[in-house]
Amino acid sequence: AGKQYLQQWPQEDEESYAYRLQTSTLFNAFARTVNNMASKPFSEPIKWTDIDSTVEEWFDNIDMQGRNLHVFAQEVFKTGLAYGLTHVLVDYPKTTAPDGTPLAPTLADERAIGARPYLVHVKPSSVLGWISDKVNGAEVLTQLRIMESVTVADGEFGTANIEQVRVLTPGAWQIYRVNAKGDWVLFDEGSTSLTTIPRVTFYTKRTGFMQALPPLSDLADLNI
Repeated sequence: AGKQYLQQWPQEDEESYAYRLQTSTLFNAFARTVNNMASKPFSEPIKWTDIDSTVEEWFDNIDMQGRNLHVFAQEVFKTGLAYGLTHVLVDYPKTTAPDGTPLAPTLADERAIGARPYLVHVKPSSVLGWISDKVNGAEVLTQLRIMESVTVADGEFGTANIEQVRVLTPGAWQIYRVNAKGDWVLFDEGSTSLTTIPRVTFYTKRTGFMQALPPLSDLADLNI
C-alpha cells in the first residue's frame, strides 16, 4: 500500500523513503489486545454444575477435533471480540448409508460407533446468508447457509480441499458442490428430528438479529 499507510515525510527524498518503507514493521496492537482480552476470562479452567454425566464426558473432546470445552470456548470468545459475533452449531455424525440404510439403528449402536453430538465453531466469515421469520413474536432462524472447506481423497495417495455450501433448515440439511460445468448442484441431503436450527450466536456488540459490529474497530483503524 506504500504511501497510503506509511506517509512520506516533508523533504524526504524517494531513496530515503523507499529504505524506510522496506524496514518498517507493523506492531499488531489489535491482535495483541484481542488475544489478551480473550485470555483473561479463561485464566482458570471452566467449571460447571448440574451437568448430565453423559454430556460431561464429551467436554474433553467437545468438537470431535481433540479440543476440550475450555479451549473451544476461548476460541469462540476471541472470535466474538474480533468480529462482534460468532456462531456455535451443534452437529451430529451422519448415521445412514448413501442408500438411506441406517448404520446405527439403535442408541446402543450409535454409542458403539462413537456417534454423539458435538460443537462446531462457525466463524462469521463462513456465513453466506440466512433467513429468519417472526414466530410468536420472536425472530427465529429458518435457514442458514454456511461455506465449508472439506478434505476429500484425490487419487491413491493424495487429498484435495474443496468448497461446499451447507444449507440448514429446521429438520433438514443439504450440501451443494460445484460440478464439472462449474455449477452449484445438490451433492447430499438429509433430515433431522429437530424443529429448530441448532445454532447459538454469541454477540459482543450486537446491532440486530445475526448482525454486529467489531467492538474494537476503532483500535483496528488506529493500528492501520
